[in-house]
Amino acid sequence: MTLNQWIVIAIVALIAAASIIIAVPRQKRALPFEVVMGLATWLVAALSAWLVWGATQSLRALQFLALLSIADIPLLPLLVGAFSGALVLTIPLWLMDRSAKYGAQDEEP
Repeated sequence: MTLNQWIVIAIVALIAAASIIIAVPRQKRALPFEVVMGLATWLVAALSAWLVWGATQSLRALQFLALLSIADIPLLPLLVGAFSGALVLTIPLWLMDRSAKYGAQDEEP
């Protein structure tokens, strides 16, 4: 794999991770959690995009996804992999955030 292909995967994963993080609302926000969440979502999106790209190359049934190419990488499998990877990480955390009970916390004087 060339450096250009890695750069394309990283850019597509960054776009997918940023759009999913912005689109999925959260009740409680903390800066350290946001940073870790952003990096983890970007990493999972990049790995998922790479996985789907490899599956598209090796499986004949997925060859129809290889329509539009950028730097010898079909764009549709990258988008599908990156967005699904970002959603796989973000949706369970969103569900946990929605089901959590935030109230008055015990404070020590």
